[in-house]
Amino acid sequence: MATHRRYRLGCTVFDHPVLFDATPYALAGAAVPDELGELTPGARRRNRQAANVAHGLHPLSAALRYPIRLHPEAGPLDDAKAPGRRCGTCRWRQTWGHHDRTYPKCVYPEGEPAEIYEVIGPPRISHGPGTDVKARWPACEDHEYGDPRISLDAARWLPTHEQSESR
Repeated sequence: MATHRRYRLGCTVFDHPVLFDATPYALAGAAVPDELGELTPGARRRNRQAANVAHGLHPLSAALRYPIRLHPEAGPLDDAKAPGRRCGTCRWRQTWGHHDRTYPKCVYPEGEPAEIYEVIGPPRISHGPGTDVKARWPACEDHEYGDPRISLDAARWLPTHEQSESR
């Protein structure tokens, strides 16, 4: 059991007594602090995402600051090979370009009118890593199977009667 924890404030390192050992209460898959008790921003984000999933919320809820429930058939966060719905099979997960890179984002419209959606963009996107959607994440309640590489217009296209007879 640790009796002291080291913290850094600017260039000074402080030793503080620990009230209790929190090791048994750590979340599965959560990042562990380094020797100074500090976590990187990415590790803190992953901890918030794991905590959301443990409470039945989608990992994207951590960045958006409003709850998005997990799909009833969603797979677990800690086992990407387990059966279940995942963000990687959802039609709303698409890659968005910014400068010379692309980032996977959720473009679910959430009932926004088309005019607002065209001006502001998808409501679940920020221009930061907090809204990047991992393919292995468990699916949210808005999950719809589809191939994100096919445009929505192409996915809705059906051959006309004349085109099907010409074959």
